[in-house]
Amino acid sequence: MIFDPWPKETKEDLFDFDEELNTIIKALRDPSVRLIIIKGLRRTGKSSILR
Repeated sequence: MIFDPWPKETKEDLFDFDEELNTIIKALRDPSVRLIIIKGLRRTGKSSILR
């Protein structure tokens, strides 16, 4: 469901976040990255990406 007010649980529920998700996964696997910050406007999918 795209317009659910709660954070999404599965990758299939995310809409057009492939690039952001791949960037975060790449940063998590890189041992030189010590801090990842997810920021943005309200209700833009930050919690869903984090999950």
